[in-house]
Amino acid sequence: MMNVPKLEDLGERKAVESLIRLLGPAGTPVGVGDDCAVLDFLQDLVLLTTDMIHEKTHLPSGFTPYLAGWYAAAVNLSDIAAMGGEPLALLAAVSLPREKEENFLLEIMRGMKECGALYNVSVIGGDTKESDLLVIAATAVGRASKGAILLRSGAKAGDVVCLTGTVGRAAVHLERSQEGHSENVEPLLRIYPRITEGRLLSENQWGNSAIDLSDGLALSLHQLARASRVGFEIEGSKVPLFRREGESYQEALQRGLYTGGDFELLFTMGTEHLLAAQEGFRAKGTSFTVIGSVLSEPALLVKIDAETIPLEEKGWEHFKE
Repeated sequence: MMNVPKLEDLGERKAVESLIRLLGPAGTPVGVGDDCAVLDFLQDLVLLTTDMIHEKTHLPSGFTPYLAGWYAAAVNLSDIAAMGGEPLALLAAVSLPREKEENFLLEIMRGMKECGALYNVSVIGGDTKESDLLVIAATAVGRASKGAILLRSGAKAGDVVCLTGTVGRAAVHLERSQEGHSENVEPLLRIYPRITEGRLLSENQWGNSAIDLSDGLALSLHQLARASRVGFEIEGSKVPLFRREGESYQEALQRGLYTGGDFELLFTMGTEHLLAAQEGFRAKGTSFTVIGSVLSEPALLVKIDAETIPLEEKGWEHFKE
């Protein structure tokens, strides 16, 4: 009798790989498997992405409907940012229990609306259904000019590896919220997608590849490595870390490498663009950190103090957590 694997045996990554094999090239300019789906449309490329927020797996105790709506909008806009795109619109399908008050639903949509407004994006439609727990399935639509799109497959040997913001931030806020610190719920869920940074990288053709850090730095590096058929060497001492008071560098680095939810932008670029990109980011009031380099061989390494060790392929993964 054939032993059919369960999702809990596969984990999200292998399940998605099976779906990609089933769907095939899909007749699009990019195919299935990047941060957004891509359609060819006249002089532009249309970007489409959808992400589902589930009360049980995404929202900590003490969340508000406003923050749930904000978060649902932001994680989808983050995918548009990872492709270097300009967001155009949001849609939202909301499923929730019938006993919730009308204001609960209105607050979800107010959170989505106000997050989108920061990036000149409106919520243009959606759907509502009944369910036992809150689920928000949002969809973001964007555009990118042909020849000015960031993919996971463009990293080149000799590129530098760069990162916006810090890593480990979401995990710290989640830990503290689980310890009863309700003030950490808002910074956990009120994330700000890196639209400006993605646009700078694509429009100026500074970036060669990019991905947003939804599931963690290490997992994202492994995804980029597979898509680009390269390797990475990361300098642990250069990774910008969000640290809990009094914790060691080693503890903070492990969290920064192997936990998700930060939604920062990880990207690669040729060294010839580094100075111009740093100045361009600074002019927009933002910045990035160079944390390593791209290797021609497929090894993924992290240098911690004087020791260089393999970078494990682990982080947040649905069905296994």
